[in-house]
Amino acid sequence: MTGDGDKKLLVAPLWSADKKRVLNTIHKALNDRNVTQGRNY
Repeated sequence: MTGDGDKKLLVAPLWSADKKRVLNTIHKALNDRNVTQGRNY
């Protein structure tokens, strides 16, 4: 979903350049839904 590539070379999607915001949004969504990655394993 996101990475640490050179932002000058990024064409799209522009939101993927903001790694911290993307990861925080995913973390919040998982918490809001009471979902834990790998819970069943």
